[in-house]
Amino acid sequence: MSKPKLKKKLDVPFRSCRILGACNLGFAHRALLSEDKIETMLPCNVIVQQMNDGNVEIAAVDPIASM
Repeated sequence: MSKPKLKKKLDVPFRSCRILGACNLGFAHRALLSEDKIETMLPCNVIVQQMNDGNVEIAAVDPIASM
């Protein structure tokens, strides 16, 4: 969800933010074959956001840590 979408749909201010799909299809396919309902754990999103101090932060979930 980006800043313009939040403003348009909810009329709320928010910092600049982009959510990117970043799946490795080969690894995702192997995981899907080996574990039922693993889709809930796939770390397919990367967030790029501008912080209040002007810096840009890039974040993704560590799948091992979240398990």
